[in-house]
Amino acid sequence: MTQTRVAISGTGAMGIFILNAIEEATTSLQIVGILNRNPGETDPKEKRRSTLPTYSTASGYVFHVAKTTKRIIPVSDSFDALSEWKPDVVVDFSHPEWTKQLLPECVERKISFVVGTTGLSHDFIDNIKQQVERKQLRLGARVASDGNVIGGEAGIGGFIVPNFSLGAVALQSIARRLAGAFDNVAIIEQHHTHKADAPSGTAFSIAQTIRNARGYDVDDTSHEDTHAISIHSVRMPDSPACHTIIFGGTGESLTIKHESLNKDSFMPGILQCIWRAQYAYGVETDIEDLLFSG
Repeated sequence: MTQTRVAISGTGAMGIFILNAIEEATTSLQIVGILNRNPGETDPKEKRRSTLPTYSTASGYVFHVAKTTKRIIPVSDSFDALSEWKPDVVVDFSHPEWTKQLLPECVERKISFVVGTTGLSHDFIDNIKQQVERKQLRLGARVASDGNVIGGEAGIGGFIVPNFSLGAVALQSIARRLAGAFDNVAIIEQHHTHKADAPSGTAFSIAQTIRNARGYDVDDTSHEDTHAISIHSVRMPDSPACHTIIFGGTGESLTIKHESLNKDSFMPGILQCIWRAQYAYGVETDIEDLLFSG
């Protein structure tokens, strides 16, 4: 059986959780390397969130996989390591500034990516989509009559998604269908106190989905009053990830809620995206069809 070669980018709690989950759950994926901004040391600003025990060897830093006595994985802070490791897919749960450097390197090397880093701007994501299209065109793709790029090589592009849990994707789908039925909408997102961004990327994505469904441009802030979408952030110790949408109409309200009780909720979506990313022909930011088709 041919294994899909995977590099992990980001060594916070989520990155290491994904690494160990892949190592323990499937033999069809092989972790070939870890990209870490500070191999062998901890960034003082992120000391609490650094969970990567690295060890210095003659060949560089390595990570000894938990519960696996014979597996060591190379660690590097250099994107040049990607050329050595030759991953099919890079899985990135890191920091926006790191991701902004990583993705152009992936595109240039024709490496697919699955990105869960939040806080990336629309402009950056659009720019990456354009870089992927230009790369495809240089490799023999062509522009169809509908403006889409077709042909070329598979495996250039991937997924940039704020939330990979099935329930969160379903929540967003429901919000899209209800967007035109209620004038008033509020989003409440609750996470642990150490979450880096507020509001969460998922909350922003839900708000954008509702605005798009109503026919408003994502960046258009001219629609206020009843059409405004307020987002409220709550940070509590050890809180599960929770997103609540409250729709209000004349004489009624409707509340829908999703909780990710632990990181396991993200793995089915992440694994699906890893397997699909190596056959990608562009960049997807919505995985509803991927997770619920068929």
